[in-house]
Amino acid sequence: MVWSSALVLLSSLTVAQAQTAETFAPKDGDISAEVQFNPLSNSNSNFQIDGLRLRYFLDSESALRLNFDLRVRSNKDYDRIEKGDFEKDNYNKNVSSDWSLGLGYEKHHSVAARLNVYYGGEAGFAKTNTKAINSTEKDKTTSKSGSFGWYASALTGFDFYVYRGLYLGSELGFRYSHYKKGITTVKNDDDKTKYKEPDNSNSLGFFVVPSIRLGWAF
Repeated sequence: MVWSSALVLLSSLTVAQAQTAETFAPKDGDISAEVQFNPLSNSNSNFQIDGLRLRYFLDSESALRLNFDLRVRSNKDYDRIEKGDFEKDNYNKNVSSDWSLGLGYEKHHSVAARLNVYYGGEAGFAKTNTKAINSTEKDKTTSKSGSFGWYASALTGFDFYVYRGLYLGSELGFRYSHYKKGITTVKNDDDKTKYKEPDNSNSLGFFVVPSIRLGWAF
């Protein structure tokens, strides 16, 4: 009787474990969306959205991924020597933006009921733009420049499912990127000049996503 009860209990736990693994593992047709959460940041904004990642699961072991990152920064410094119109006319303003779009593939493996590891690759392109304005009471000079590039990376990571569609994760990989400088335009009150810098940059090395990936699969 005791052995019979033990076998029934063991069978129940095995079935429950299998059902749990099946519940938390991604299925074909599932879509996930992610943001990034950085609990160790020194800044006041630990919860940040640097971009958007979408994944479409072809089946429980493979997924297509789409990464879209967008950042815009702007600052304006006034000359504080004098007040009034002089201060309004004398300033430096810098505006920069960069975005990237990448497509990739992931191969997934469930190593535990809630833990899913994956490896794969991603390739994409990126664009940066900068604008600098130097204004005085005499004239104003505006400089515009930018660059265009592409990248390819091999990557690995994990998803830990906290609840049915909710998961945390992180990622690391090895990436090569190439950027080429575009046309620079300098314009002031008197003339406008365009020139192209023959600057190219290449980088190769490991990368680690410093934030915890917070996602929801549906």
